[in-house]
Amino acid sequence: KSVVTHLASRLHCPIVPVSVAVNHKLVLTRRWDRLEIPHLFSDVSFVIGRPLEFPSAKSRRRGAIELKQAIDAGELVARQALT
Repeated sequence: KSVVTHLASRLHCPIVPVSVAVNHKLVLTRRWDRLEIPHLFSDVSFVIGRPLEFPSAKSRRRGAIELKQAIDAGELVARQALT
């Protein structure tokens, strides 16, 4: 993710964190990304966060941490919306 924040900084382009949660799914555990496929008629929740700006003064690691925190917070909200 540090590459993403670095590119966003260089291009002066904000990143919009998006999180998704689904209540009934098939998780492909043998894949590197643990792809989740929703079952038919499952409930799905999308959370779109506020755009994040990454000025050049901010370090790559700090920007990556901020982005991960925003995605994780959105995922928590998405999961809570399904309960």
